[in-house]
Amino acid sequence: MSKIIAVAGKGGSGKTTVAALLIRELQNRRKVPILAIDADPVANLGPFLGIKVENTIGAVEQEFRNAREKIPPGMTKASYLEILLNGAIAERNGVDLLVMGRPEGPGCYCSVHNLLREFIEKLSTNYPYLIVDNEAGMEHFSRGTFPRVDHLLLVSDPSRRGIKSVKSLIRLVQDLQLKIPEYSLVVDRTRSGIPPEIQADLNGLGARLLGVIPEDQEITGLDLHDLPITELSRESSAARAFSEICDLLL
Repeated sequence: MSKIIAVAGKGGSGKTTVAALLIRELQNRRKVPILAIDADPVANLGPFLGIKVENTIGAVEQEFRNAREKIPPGMTKASYLEILLNGAIAERNGVDLLVMGRPEGPGCYCSVHNLLREFIEKLSTNYPYLIVDNEAGMEHFSRGTFPRVDHLLLVSDPSRRGIKSVKSLIRLVQDLQLKIPEYSLVVDRTRSGIPPEIQADLNGLGARLLGVIPEDQEITGLDLHDLPITELSRESSAARAFSEICDLLL
């Protein structure tokens, strides 16, 4: 059975960076193929991985709704949608990427989401790991788009507001009654560890601190040259730190 790890945090916390670092580490450990799902409407995971995306699930949903009457005779709606969804998968270096995007029109998508959930559940059996770069609101999980979450990896910047946002996110997950067996926390872009004031906020958070990722100028340089995080060198301080985090996570 595949393991589904959802990466979540407030905007600007670095969660897409962490999701990309996790996928990079899984590639380095040869735990491929990986199914990466960009569930954030901002949809930045593709550029972070160096994967060009031509289509989104939101666009597929709209196309499916508009073309229901054009489904070939003898083909079920589920089979037709599966063909469209397979066409939305972008591939590179052992990573398959699905971008959720936004629905592109009004109307009820409940039946489409049911078919989408069945497709993702079926697709997940082909991958040892599914990594979901999630939006802060956990909308796709609350709607049941994904079959489950095995591990929620929370990301915060080194600020008290960031940790409070993580606490609010945990509370939201509990309010939605999502059954998630494991929670953990990564603090991103630190300069000198975790300040004592923030350390106090971690008590009773409900998520295990796996480690910190130092601020890394190499990541900044890759961004300036529009290069993916997968291009990080072995000397990268962030990559080395995240490798140690993955020893505990995986």
